[in-house]
Amino acid sequence: MAAVVALIPALFLALLALVPPLPAQAAGPFFGLPVPEGTCHIGCNFDGLGCYEPGLYHSAVDYVPNAGAVNVLATADGTVAALFTINDPDAAQHGMGNAVVLRHLLASGGVVFSLYGHLDHFDHAFHIGERVSQGAPVGVMGGSGFGQPTFWGTHVHFELKGAGVLGDPATGQYEGYTPTPAENWGYFDPNAYIGQVEFVPLSQEWVSQPSTPAGPGTTTTGQAVQFSSGGAACNWGHPVQYRFDWGDGQATAWQDAATASHAWGRPGRFTVSVAARCAEDTGVVSEAATSGVEVSGDPVDPPSGSSGDSGGGGCFIATAAWGAGSPEVWRLRRFRDACLSQAAPGRWFIANYYALSPPAARRLRENPALRPLVRVALLPLSFAAGAWVRWGQWVGWLALLAALWLGGLGIDAAGVTVRARSGR
Repeated sequence: MAAVVALIPALFLALLALVPPLPAQAAGPFFGLPVPEGTCHIGCNFDGLGCYEPGLYHSAVDYVPNAGAVNVLATADGTVAALFTINDPDAAQHGMGNAVVLRHLLASGGVVFSLYGHLDHFDHAFHIGERVSQGAPVGVMGGSGFGQPTFWGTHVHFELKGAGVLGDPATGQYEGYTPTPAENWGYFDPNAYIGQVEFVPLSQEWVSQPSTPAGPGTTTTGQAVQFSSGGAACNWGHPVQYRFDWGDGQATAWQDAATASHAWGRPGRFTVSVAARCAEDTGVVSEAATSGVEVSGDPVDPPSGSSGDSGGGGCFIATAAWGAGSPEVWRLRRFRDACLSQAAPGRWFIANYYALSPPAARRLRENPALRPLVRVALLPLSFAAGAWVRWGQWVGWLALLAALWLGGLGIDAAGVTVRARSGR
């Protein structure tokens, strides 16, 4: 027995040896050099004293080229936060010359900004919010400053700090040099970041969920009501846009405003949802927030100006032909809401119908003699739509094919009748 007990630790160790080790978690990515490796040396270091004036502390690391000017590179993935040029109205008041400021997210949380000063020129015409990958060129090293293309010797003034501003983040008074150690003024030592601090890659971008859409819990058909949301944010600091879906096959376009109005054309319980997306990277979309609204009253056409309305009086062709509330119009509406609005091609058709139908509807209202012709053409479609909603798509397809054939016969017969009445 004692021998068996003594074997237990050995068996445990043997089994443990068979278990594969956990894969090492990949570290990084880390902040990198702002210049190609081996092309430069450090001139004035962070917190260096006397680089420009005795008693002043340097807020950056100056990289000086070993031979000729070199490209200046983004130290980490980020977005453009600010741009300064020697042609700015206040360029003569600061020594940074042509400068780019990038915004970076830290893997540990928080934000840091990098500044690249004294550039000869930018790599291209940057815009605020533009995404820049680590190692991408931001410009060519130069000596610009105080409104002049060449004021300093060729180098890049590389800062890391807590705000996307030209001067110090604490007061904005000190740019390039500080009266006490630079870390007291919101600057960070770049040497402590390069190869040591992790950043969030651009691929890990997200938009937070907007707030629950706020609006009335009840309304009546045809009555436009307003819903509001907000609070969504992109983790990269980009602006966001909002889109409201009204639950009836209609939705707003993506917009900057977090409010929108809508009128429902039929009674029922509808879900109002709102999503947000990054305005720069439009494929980055948040989870939607939802609320409900109870709509009562008789079916009506949406009034002009409501979301998804076609304008021009908000009247459909079928409504102009038969009048609101007719069974034929009701069947077509049910087909729109229950079938067409449930798939992308159907929603595309609805949107284009709303855009193109007002002129035809106005012509029908102005020319009552045309209504019989349109009724004959649309009547089979109305019955086919009713069959689709009631018995399913296969019966609907058969009814639709029959409707197209009957509609053609009807239009031809109606045309003959109209020509006979006109004597031609």
